[in-house]
Amino acid sequence: MDNLEQKFDTKIDKLDQKLDHVQRDVTILKLDVETLKTDNNQIVKRVDSIDTRLNTITIGVFGLIGVLITGLLTFIGKLVFFPNP
Repeated sequence: MDNLEQKFDTKIDKLDQKLDHVQRDVTILKLDVETLKTDNNQIVKRVDSIDTRLNTITIGVFGLIGVLITGLLTFIGKLVFFPNP
């Protein structure tokens, strides 16, 4: 009977050790997940900043293109409607 109890105690001790290792791993994984969430939030902020800059540049380029097309159409209209004698 003592031998059987010792075997059970040994098995229980091994299971306790494994459970401790699993708990440590879970704690480490939780910390890693929190770190990844923080990094993800920083990346999202950077992408939003880049998106804002790109939108500003796009609006500026479209404004310049609009001015250039207006000037070109004005020049063509002048040539068509008021040709040189």
